Amino acid sequence: MEMSVFLSKVQELQNKLKQLGEEISDRLIITKILMSLPEKYSYFVSAWESTSDDKQTVENLSARLLIEEERLKVKSDSVGESVALQARKQVKTIKCFKCGKEGHFIKNCRYNSEKSSSNNRNMKRCYYCNKMGHLKNNCRFRIGKDQALENP
Repeated sequence: MEMSVFLSKVQELQNKLKQLGEEISDRLIITKILMSLPEKYSYFVSAWESTSDDKQTVENLSARLLIEEERLKVKSDSVGESVALQARKQVKTIKCFKCGKEGHFIKNCRYNSEKSSSNNRNMKRCYYCNKMGHLKNNCRFRIGKDQALENP
């Protein structure tokens, strides 16, 4: 239940009891609210208990609880995003031993079908630069270096 709804219901109950002639002190309302909070508010309750008595009003408690609810929402959202980012990073660190690319295993490699010649060409590793997709005679690094040596 959202904190604003919870606090509205507490206020509504307090007003109904007042109409019936039953006056309830703010101290009792504050105690009931604090005791009804979920475990994730335990640090908040500890901080509230150390607040000076003159600042311990129902209005102040309500305002602080709404702020704390937002803080907890932001915190849980950022934790969720962090877990998702970690999962994404972990997938990228997986390396295929067939094509040498990251993000998949051999069984999921798109170069598993030996049918097309373009796939076969992409599977070859250059013995000059150690990159995939070409052979030493077609290596642009080797060709560039040879041309630089010929034309000083």
